[in-house]
Amino acid sequence: MKFGKLVITLLSATLVSSILPLSGHASTKVSSYENIKNATYTVTNAKATVYSSASLKHKKGTLGSYGSKVTGYYAAHVKKSNHASIYYKFKVGNKTGWVWHGYLKQAKPAEKFNEAAVDARFVELINQHRAEAGAQPVTVDSNLFQKVTLLRASQLITRYSHTDEAGNFIAADMADAAGINYWTFSENIAIDNWEGTNKATADEIFDMYFYHDADSNWGHRDNILNGETTNAAVATVYKDGQVYNVMNFYSTPADQSFPQDSSTESF
Repeated sequence: MKFGKLVITLLSATLVSSILPLSGHASTKVSSYENIKNATYTVTNAKATVYSSASLKHKKGTLGSYGSKVTGYYAAHVKKSNHASIYYKFKVGNKTGWVWHGYLKQAKPAEKFNEAAVDARFVELINQHRAEAGAQPVTVDSNLFQKVTLLRASQLITRYSHTDEAGNFIAADMADAAGINYWTFSENIAIDNWEGTNKATADEIFDMYFYHDADSNWGHRDNILNGETTNAAVATVYKDGQVYNVMNFYSTPADQSFPQDSSTESF
């Protein structure tokens, strides 16, 4: 690691969608809603509880009573006791209900995975939220993308971590090897299910980074909004129904108003 550079990584900052449904309770809160493209889903748990609303307070029966296939068209991000999950609203004829999204399996993807489309959507969301926070947009660094971020996304499939076995910050070491002259360097990583469309997949992961990051002390969101950051790269890969995303951000010495030797390294 080069001397005189501050390296930022969130060693605990990994995101995985909730793999368990929540039980309804007065403390259950809906943090956000979103429209999802209508799609046909196969019921995977006929005994799953169906609710009348995303607040999960009133049960309507079991999922099997609606048949083997339903149409999902709306989603809610639900939180209870700091545990987040996603519920889909579905319909069969005139009947509707809410159920945990893991009990519905999309029969066929609405479109094929397109890395360029997913990554472009991430960059759009990053700069949109930076503008809202008063920060300048980041510039996509093609060298960072090719020599670090894209490789890191593929690495996550077999080793889902910011660090190697010796505890070294992998992405920063790769940036050093690529000759990238950074001052601060940070990374966000996430794994999630393919949501059927490129836009929906990017939106879902970004939502986790930005709105459901309390367990990581909002470190992912801070990386996205860091006003000192000027350069970034985003890469996403797909394998067996799951997508792996990496965001790398860095600032350069020229962006700083203090001498290099005043900085420290921090992991």
